Amino acid sequence: MVTKEELQQFLNGLMSEQEANKVVRLVVELTDVYTKTNSPQWNRDTRKAKEATRLEKTSGASQTIKYADIIDNCLEMSTHNEDEFAPKFLKECRSVLKHIPNGNKELYKRAVITVDSCLQQLQQKNRKQKK
Repeated sequence: MVTKEELQQFLNGLMSEQEANKVVRLVVELTDVYTKTNSPQWNRDTRKAKEATRLEKTSGASQTIKYADIIDNCLEMSTHNEDEFAPKFLKECRSVLKHIPNGNKELYKRAVITVDSCLQQLQQKNRKQKK
């Protein structure tokens, strides 16, 4: 794990202080607060619901980054159809997207389409496997 200070110091060597500050702020906004370690009393569904609600209050810039993260993760996850976790993960992504509509509109649409498409692909694969 990298601390905020370590990230700040590293980025200060790569970019202007203003740019580094912005990147650190976005990373902090996107870092999960309701983790298993921080909230062991809650199950995954509760933690993810709280994270989605927390993300509603983040900046449009961080929401845009989250869209790109969701797109990348969903495309990767959809190739693991033998894993029972994939549909759950994709549904969690769909739920998060409903809470964070304030970023780049085009990337938001692409994220929604990607999640829905990956879910459909998994459902089709599962139907074929059951035949």
